[in-house]
This record gives sequence, C-alpha cells and structure tokens, in this order.
Amino acid sequence: MVGSSSGPHVPMFSGEAAVFPNWSKKMKKHLYSEGLLNLVEEGYRTPEPAEIWGVSEMKELKQDMVNDAKALSLIRSYLSPNIVLGISSAKTAKEAWDTIRTMFDTKTSVNEDGRSKNPLDSGEDEIPCLSGDKPFFDMFLMSSAVKPPCQMIFPSEVEWMLPSTNLEATVRCSGKIHKMYFYGQSKQKGFGGGWKQFLDEHNLVEGDALVFQVMESNHSKLNLKAHILRSALPPELEQEIQRRKLESKVIILDDDDDE
Repeated sequence: MVGSSSGPHVPMFSGEAAVFPNWSKKMKKHLYSEGLLNLVEEGYRTPEPAEIWGVSEMKELKQDMVNDAKALSLIRSYLSPNIVLGISSAKTAKEAWDTIRTMFDTKTSVNEDGRSKNPLDSGEDEIPCLSGDKPFFDMFLMSSAVKPPCQMIFPSEVEWMLPSTNLEATVRCSGKIHKMYFYGQSKQKGFGGGWKQFLDEHNLVEGDALVFQVMESNHSKLNLKAHILRSALPPELEQEIQRRKLESKVIILDDDDDE
C-alpha cells in the first residue's frame, strides 16, 4: 500500500515540482498501457437521479468503477506516503490526478507573484506529512482491532521497530496526544488499554488504514505519529484485507503481563 511501487519503469514521486512533468509523463504512459488513462483524464459518468439506465449501461458503469479503482490504486503505488495522505479524500482516479496536478504542476499551480505553490512546502496543516527520515509502516484495521475486545496487533515484520518491553506509549494523531498501554513482551506486540478510546475519538472503523511513524522507540519509550487514511481503499484491496484478517491472531499475554 503506502510507500510501495509496483514496477521499476515509473519512479516514486515525492513532491518535487521540478520532476513532476517527467513523472507525470511516465505515469500516464503506464496508465495507457493498462487501458486506464481515459478514466484518469476524463473520469466516468454516473446516471442522474431522473435517468433510467439499461442493463448494458449499468454493466458498463460497473466495469468503469472497477477499472477506476484499479487506476486510483496504481497512482497511489507510485507516490510517497506524504502525497498519498494528501489525496486520501479522493474517491476517483480523476479526482486524485487533478489534485496532484493542482499541487505540483507549475503550469496550473502558481501563486499570484508567479512562484510555484506546493502545499507540502508551504507549512500548511491541510496536507499531512511524514516527518523526515523516521521509519513508518501502514496497517489496515481488521475487525479484531475495532470490535470487542479491540486488540491492536502489529504485524511481525515491523516488530523490529518497536520496544520489547511493556510500557505506556504516546500516539499523536490529528493534533491530539493519546496514551495507551503497549505490550512489547508479548508473543505479538500490540496496544491494550487506551486503544479503544483512540478508536472512538477518531471514529475509526474496519477497513480504515493507519500510517504509523516511529518518532522514538527504546526500552523505556515509544512515541508514534499516526495518520489516518479514511475510506481510501479501492475495492481490489478487499481480498488483501480478508487475507490479513485470516492471518491475524489474538494477542497472547505472558503470565507476568497482567497489568
């Protein structure tokens, strides 16, 4: 998902306006080769409330929606995490592409004084950004994370970033600071007390995604910055969500972890 690339021929775009034209050209060529460029440039039409569409038209619309989700996912795969966060509200490939062009194309994104405007360089808070070169990882919220007993389990491949001790962790998200208990000595590391309050305060549901950036991690401290990707998952990722659900396990506390 975040921070990944599905092929070597299109470079990862990190927000440099100077390289946007070259990246855009290669990205469009790749989309064209997949038969998706028309959806990115023109979008697709949905019926008006008063319109009645036939079976063939609805079938075509359904296929357009599936292909559009593929195009949106493909675009995201060649963007750095901070850019993905900046377009997380886009519901279609065209909307995402238009947003990126507005942000980085110097032909369409220029201030009144003639200077290029880049929201990621302006210090504005509207576009959430990851900080520096700190490590980060992304997670889908499975049912076990949002339904009682609400257990947030971190995947084994990211455990090296996290402490191997039990402690109170600090998670910063949307300008708020949250405290929650971190089980670092368990067979599977994760959050316990405080996680449910985090879910409720941010109205998180199954299928939402979080990007955690590890700001500080040692035997006595765990400070994370969390970014929410809400309703940003295309349909084709549902299989991946289901796969991760099947692989998820219940946190098993050690005998001495009764706190």
